[in-house]
Amino acid sequence: MMVVLTILALASTLVLLNGPGLGPSLSREADEFAGRLSAARDMALIANRAVSVTLTPDGYDVKVRSRAGWVPPGGERAFTGWADGTSASRGEAPLPATLTFDSIGLAEPMRIWLYRNGSSEVIAIDGAGNVGRLRPDER
Repeated sequence: MMVVLTILALASTLVLLNGPGLGPSLSREADEFAGRLSAARDMALIANRAVSVTLTPDGYDVKVRSRAGWVPPGGERAFTGWADGTSASRGEAPLPATLTFDSIGLAEPMRIWLYRNGSSEVIAIDGAGNVGRLRPDER
């Protein structure tokens, strides 16, 4: 009986250590956000239409320029909220803010900081519309 309990305890420990955490890490959230910004730029290039990403304290929203004005891609609102405990800023500039990729993918340069539990990640967008994460020594 003791051997069986020991094996079950070891198996449970392995599952807990290798299983998903309580939520996405800030690094993973920053990667996902940077990926969605890159996808917005790609959408602008492919559709030959401006695409905007509006950043708010609660998350971000993607819209595409059309004859009818700014509309969500695919007709459905594309709002994504930040994970619990995550906040965003543009440094000294207040939110909300809008980042727009024009029809050839260019954008006004911008840096966006994500914070959670004393950690921070920085996503940078350059004038050519390239999106990347900054290393701590580049911030």
